[in-house]
Amino acid sequence: ENTLNEQFKLHLREDLQHYETALINPLATMDLGELQSVIENLALPKMVSYMVIMDHYDETLASTGWPTGKKLPKADDILGPLNHKKKVLNLINPIKIATQELAHLHVGFDLDFYFAARQKMLNRGITIAGIEMVATFLVIGLIMFLITRKLDMLADATKKISDGDWTARVLTDGNDELDQVASSFNQMAQAIEQHVEKLNEEKIKSKIYFDVAAV
Repeated sequence: ENTLNEQFKLHLREDLQHYETALINPLATMDLGELQSVIENLALPKMVSYMVIMDHYDETLASTGWPTGKKLPKADDILGPLNHKKKVLNLINPIKIATQELAHLHVGFDLDFYFAARQKMLNRGITIAGIEMVATFLVIGLIMFLITRKLDMLADATKKISDGDWTARVLTDGNDELDQVASSFNQMAQAIEQHVEKLNEEKIKSKIYFDVAAV
Protein backbone atom coordinates (compact mmCIF):
# COMPACT_ATOMS: atom_id res chain seq x y z
CA GLU A 1 0.00 0.00 0.00
CA ASN A 2 2.82 2.44 0.87
CA THR A 3 4.43 1.70 -2.49
CA LEU A 4 1.19 2.54 -4.30
CA ASN A 5 0.87 5.81 -2.34
CA GLU A 6 4.42 6.81 -3.25
CA GLN A 7 3.82 5.97 -6.91
CA PHE A 8 0.65 8.09 -6.86
CA LYS A 9 2.46 11.06 -5.31
CA LEU A 10 5.30 10.73 -7.83
CA HIS A 11 2.69 10.73 -10.60
CA LEU A 12 1.16 13.92 -9.14
CA ARG A 13 4.55 15.70 -9.13
CA GLU A 14 5.11 14.70 -12.76
CA ASP A 15 1.63 15.98 -13.64
CA LEU A 16 2.30 19.33 -11.92
CA GLN A 17 5.51 19.75 -13.93
CA HIS A 18 3.59 18.93 -17.11
CA TYR A 19 0.89 21.50 -16.23
CA GLU A 20 3.49 24.17 -15.55
CA THR A 21 5.18 23.59 -18.91
CA ALA A 22 1.85 23.79 -20.75
CA LEU A 23 0.76 27.00 -18.97
CA ILE A 24 3.93 29.08 -19.25
CA ASN A 25 3.40 30.33 -22.80
CA PRO A 26 -0.23 31.58 -22.49
CA LEU A 27 0.62 33.15 -19.12
CA ALA A 28 3.70 34.91 -20.48
CA THR A 29 1.64 36.40 -23.33
CA MET A 30 -1.45 36.86 -21.11
CA ASP A 31 -3.57 35.16 -23.75
CA LEU A 32 -6.52 34.38 -21.46
CA GLY A 33 -8.49 32.60 -24.18
CA GLU A 34 -5.62 30.23 -24.85
CA LEU A 35 -5.07 29.85 -21.09
CA GLN A 36 -8.70 28.78 -20.59
CA SER A 37 -8.46 26.31 -23.46
CA VAL A 38 -5.25 24.81 -22.07
CA ILE A 39 -6.59 24.17 -18.56
CA GLU A 40 -9.80 22.68 -19.95
CA ASN A 41 -7.70 20.18 -21.90
CA LEU A 42 -5.44 19.52 -18.92
CA ALA A 43 -8.46 18.83 -16.69
CA LEU A 44 -9.97 16.23 -19.02
CA PRO A 45 -8.64 13.16 -17.13
CA LYS A 46 -11.18 11.82 -14.62
CA MET A 47 -8.84 12.21 -11.66
CA VAL A 48 -8.67 16.01 -12.06
CA SER A 49 -11.59 17.64 -10.20
CA TYR A 50 -10.83 21.27 -10.93
CA MET A 51 -8.18 23.73 -12.11
CA VAL A 52 -7.92 27.45 -11.35
CA ILE A 53 -5.19 29.93 -12.36
CA MET A 54 -4.78 32.87 -9.95
CA ASP A 55 -2.55 35.93 -10.43
CA HIS A 56 -0.57 37.76 -7.74
CA TYR A 57 -3.68 39.70 -6.72
CA ASP A 58 -5.73 36.52 -6.24
CA GLU A 59 -7.73 37.32 -9.35
CA THR A 60 -8.94 34.37 -11.39
CA LEU A 61 -7.35 34.24 -14.84
CA ALA A 62 -8.89 30.91 -15.92
CA SER A 63 -11.00 28.27 -14.24
CA THR A 64 -12.62 24.89 -14.92
CA GLY A 65 -14.53 22.60 -12.57
CA TRP A 66 -14.68 25.18 -9.75
CA PRO A 67 -17.77 27.32 -8.94
CA THR A 68 -17.31 31.04 -9.70
CA GLY A 69 -16.89 33.13 -6.54
CA LYS A 70 -16.36 30.15 -4.24
CA LYS A 71 -13.28 30.38 -2.04
CA LEU A 72 -10.50 28.00 -2.99
CA PRO A 73 -9.31 25.48 -0.36
CA LYS A 74 -5.90 25.54 1.23
CA ALA A 75 -3.23 23.26 -0.16
CA ASP A 76 -2.89 19.78 1.33
CA ASP A 77 0.46 18.28 2.27
CA ILE A 78 1.47 16.10 -0.67
CA LEU A 79 4.16 14.47 1.49
CA GLY A 80 1.69 13.41 4.19
CA PRO A 81 -0.43 10.25 4.28
CA LEU A 82 -3.51 10.09 2.06
CA ASN A 83 -6.77 10.36 3.98
CA HIS A 84 -9.38 7.79 2.93
CA LYS A 85 -12.17 10.12 4.14
CA LYS A 86 -10.96 13.01 1.98
CA LYS A 87 -12.57 13.23 -1.46
CA VAL A 88 -10.14 15.66 -3.13
CA LEU A 89 -6.42 16.33 -2.71
CA ASN A 90 -5.95 20.10 -3.11
CA LEU A 91 -2.59 21.35 -4.35
CA ILE A 92 -1.16 24.77 -5.25
CA ASN A 93 1.75 24.99 -7.66
CA PRO A 94 3.56 28.21 -8.70
CA ILE A 95 4.02 28.77 -12.44
CA LYS A 96 7.48 30.27 -13.06
CA ILE A 97 9.81 31.36 -15.82
CA ALA A 98 13.29 31.02 -14.33
CA THR A 99 12.86 32.83 -10.99
CA GLN A 100 9.91 34.99 -12.10
CA GLU A 101 6.59 33.80 -10.74
CA LEU A 102 3.76 34.31 -13.24
CA ALA A 103 0.76 32.84 -11.39
CA HIS A 104 -0.46 30.03 -9.16
CA LEU A 105 -2.18 26.86 -10.30
CA HIS A 106 -4.83 25.52 -7.93
CA VAL A 107 -5.69 21.92 -8.80
CA GLY A 108 -7.79 19.24 -7.14
CA PHE A 109 -7.20 15.53 -7.66
CA ASP A 110 -10.10 13.13 -7.17
CA LEU A 111 -9.02 10.65 -4.46
CA ASP A 112 -12.09 8.45 -4.99
CA PHE A 113 -10.73 7.71 -8.45
CA TYR A 114 -7.29 6.95 -6.97
CA PHE A 115 -8.59 4.72 -4.16
CA ALA A 116 -10.79 2.80 -6.62
CA ALA A 117 -7.79 2.25 -8.91
CA ARG A 118 -5.64 1.23 -5.95
CA GLN A 119 -8.26 -1.26 -4.71
CA LYS A 120 -8.45 -2.71 -8.21
CA MET A 121 -4.67 -3.18 -8.22
CA LEU A 122 -4.75 -4.76 -4.77
CA ASN A 123 -7.52 -7.14 -5.85
CA ARG A 124 -5.54 -8.04 -8.94
CA GLY A 125 -2.48 -8.70 -6.76
CA ILE A 126 -4.53 -10.97 -4.47
CA THR A 127 -5.86 -12.84 -7.52
CA ILE A 128 -2.36 -13.32 -8.91
CA ALA A 129 -1.10 -14.51 -5.52
CA GLY A 130 -3.99 -17.00 -5.33
CA ILE A 131 -3.21 -18.33 -8.80
CA GLU A 132 0.46 -18.68 -7.89
CA MET A 133 -0.47 -20.56 -4.71
CA VAL A 134 -2.76 -22.97 -6.60
CA ALA A 135 -0.06 -23.50 -9.24
CA THR A 136 2.47 -24.25 -6.47
CA PHE A 137 0.16 -26.83 -4.89
CA LEU A 138 -0.41 -28.45 -8.30
CA VAL A 139 3.33 -28.70 -8.96
CA ILE A 140 3.95 -30.15 -5.50
CA GLY A 141 1.08 -32.61 -6.02
CA LEU A 142 2.50 -33.67 -9.38
CA ILE A 143 5.97 -34.17 -7.90
CA MET A 144 4.53 -36.25 -5.05
CA PHE A 145 2.50 -38.31 -7.55
CA LEU A 146 5.60 -39.04 -9.66
CA ILE A 147 7.64 -39.96 -6.57
CA THR A 148 4.87 -42.22 -5.26
CA ARG A 149 4.43 -43.84 -8.69
CA LYS A 150 8.14 -44.62 -8.96
CA LEU A 151 8.24 -46.01 -5.41
CA ASP A 152 5.20 -48.18 -6.18
CA MET A 153 6.89 -49.47 -9.35
CA LEU A 154 10.06 -50.25 -7.37
CA ALA A 155 8.10 -52.06 -4.67
CA ASP A 156 6.15 -54.05 -7.30
CA ALA A 157 9.35 -55.14 -9.09
CA THR A 158 10.94 -56.14 -5.77
CA LYS A 159 7.92 -58.32 -4.93
CA LYS A 160 8.02 -60.01 -8.36
CA ILE A 161 11.67 -60.90 -7.92
CA SER A 162 11.01 -62.24 -4.43
CA ASP A 163 8.27 -64.41 -6.02
CA GLY A 164 10.76 -65.79 -8.54
CA ASP A 165 10.16 -63.53 -11.52
CA TRP A 166 13.77 -62.63 -12.33
CA THR A 167 12.73 -60.68 -15.43
CA ALA A 168 11.04 -57.92 -13.42
CA ARG A 169 12.39 -54.43 -14.14
CA VAL A 170 11.54 -50.86 -13.15
CA LEU A 171 10.78 -48.33 -15.92
CA THR A 172 13.12 -45.33 -15.80
CA ASP A 173 12.14 -42.13 -17.62
CA GLY A 174 14.45 -39.53 -16.09
CA ASN A 175 17.71 -38.98 -14.27
CA ASP A 176 16.67 -38.02 -10.75
CA GLU A 177 17.62 -39.86 -7.55
CA LEU A 178 14.73 -42.33 -7.81
CA ASP A 179 15.59 -43.10 -11.43
CA GLN A 180 19.17 -43.75 -10.38
CA VAL A 181 17.93 -46.11 -7.64
CA ALA A 182 15.68 -47.83 -10.20
CA SER A 183 18.60 -48.15 -12.63
CA SER A 184 20.76 -49.73 -9.90
CA PHE A 185 17.88 -52.08 -9.05
CA ASN A 186 17.59 -53.12 -12.73
CA GLN A 187 21.32 -53.83 -12.89
CA MET A 188 21.08 -55.93 -9.74
CA ALA A 189 18.02 -57.79 -11.10
CA GLN A 190 19.80 -58.48 -14.39
CA ALA A 191 22.87 -59.81 -12.55
CA ILE A 192 20.64 -62.07 -10.43
CA GLU A 193 18.78 -63.28 -13.53
CA GLN A 194 22.05 -64.11 -15.29
CA HIS A 195 23.34 -65.89 -12.20
CA VAL A 196 20.13 -67.93 -11.87
CA GLU A 197 20.28 -68.83 -15.58
CA LYS A 198 23.87 -69.96 -15.14
CA LEU A 199 22.90 -72.07 -12.15
CA ASN A 200 20.04 -73.64 -14.13
CA GLU A 201 22.41 -74.42 -16.99
CA GLU A 202 24.85 -76.07 -14.55
CA LYS A 203 21.97 -78.00 -13.03
CA ILE A 204 20.85 -79.26 -16.45
CA LYS A 205 24.40 -80.24 -17.40
CA SER A 206 24.81 -82.08 -14.08
CA LYS A 207 21.55 -83.95 -14.59
CA ILE A 208 22.57 -85.02 -18.11
CA TYR A 209 25.96 -86.17 -16.82
CA PHE A 210 24.46 -88.30 -14.04
CA ASP A 211 21.83 -89.71 -16.39
CA VAL A 212 24.52 -90.80 -18.85
CA ALA A 213 26.68 -92.24 -16.05
CA ALA A 214 23.77 -94.23 -14.73
CA VAL A 215 23.44 -95.99 -18.12
